[in-house]
Amino acid sequence: METKGQREKRTREEAEAKRTAAREAAREAKEKARKEAEQMIRRELASTGARRISTVWSVDLAEVVTAADQLEFDPLQEKEGSRGEALTIKQHLSLEGAEALALHVCQNTRLRTLVLRNTRLGDDGMRVLADALKTNTTLTELDVSENGLGVEGAKVVADSIKNNGALTTLNMSNNGIIHHEEEQAKAAGKALSDALAANTTLQELDLSNNAPRTDSKGATFAKEFAVGLSANGALEKLNISNNRMATKEAGRALGSALKTNSVLRELNVSGNVLRLWWEGDTESFDGADGSGFAKELAIGVSTNGALTSLDLSRNELGVEGAKHVAEAIKGHVSALRFDWYHFELALTYGSTAVVYGYSCYNTTKGALTSLNLASNNLQAEGAKHIAEAIKVNVSALRFD
Repeated sequence: METKGQREKRTREEAEAKRTAAREAAREAKEKARKEAEQMIRRELASTGARRISTVWSVDLAEVVTAADQLEFDPLQEKEGSRGEALTIKQHLSLEGAEALALHVCQNTRLRTLVLRNTRLGDDGMRVLADALKTNTTLTELDVSENGLGVEGAKVVADSIKNNGALTTLNMSNNGIIHHEEEQAKAAGKALSDALAANTTLQELDLSNNAPRTDSKGATFAKEFAVGLSANGALEKLNISNNRMATKEAGRALGSALKTNSVLRELNVSGNVLRLWWEGDTESFDGADGSGFAKELAIGVSTNGALTSLDLSRNELGVEGAKHVAEAIKGHVSALRFDWYHFELALTYGSTAVVYGYSCYNTTKGALTSLNLASNNLQAEGAKHIAEAIKVNVSALRFD
């Protein structure tokens, strides 16, 4: 006859067995739902097309119908002459959504452009996608801007592009990869620096607006990042504006990189002295030195034979900074290579000085065709130095 203790034990065992069975059933249901979702992705997205596909995901894939997130896979307008597929996600991505997207990136051999702007990927979602980028050999353009990526996100992106032989354009702007802690900023800079040194295909990189609201270590980041820039032989366009890195040390590091880099065509380092650029702040951050930044950067510009566009606006260069820039661009401006050419020089917002010049000599250095010095408090004396550098009289400047 069963004792009371035995009955209680049996009851507990039966209850546990039921719970185990329920957990197993739930696991199997979730796995089934995941496989069905993956099959749907393969079926509807792996084969490219110009149709719009909306796929509904839930936080728990076992209950797909109770979707918490909605992803929209929208083929973008293809570039002229391109036969590849472009894809943009307009809604916020859950981690499960990132996993599904990663599967698509791995398997779709026709995907060329992927835009994930403001999808809230975060570092975890970026880590999932980065694994797929390592195996993808066709994606040429990737936009992960406005995704709350931090130092870890920067590291996984950097690791994924080191040996990627296809990606040519990468937008990581408006994240938070430049940390306010020294070591973290250094780590992010070094990770991207190592990636640049190893990568041989990336041509355009946007790292603008990555300084956090608290005092960032943009200069620390710049010093590490510049090492890879000096060794890179592919990057043609770089935007590192609005990162609060305008110090003498950062300028020296970037200037040194320009001395050895012979392929970079466009460089944007604007707005690197302001504390909170997005709130219209006009106050410089502690330690900012626009003039010193310009002086050191100008040394690299003066010996660089490739740069055609340089944006130094909103850096509080002042008259002294203008002198250094003027010295650097002497004989370095395409407006003086041929007769009746014009050179647009932005001095203030809403005011562009258009310089018309005539010259019978030919420059042997690179042809700088665009120089933006807006909002730098150059004053008349600073403007005069710039004008003299491009071999025209100040009276030839026309302010519109």
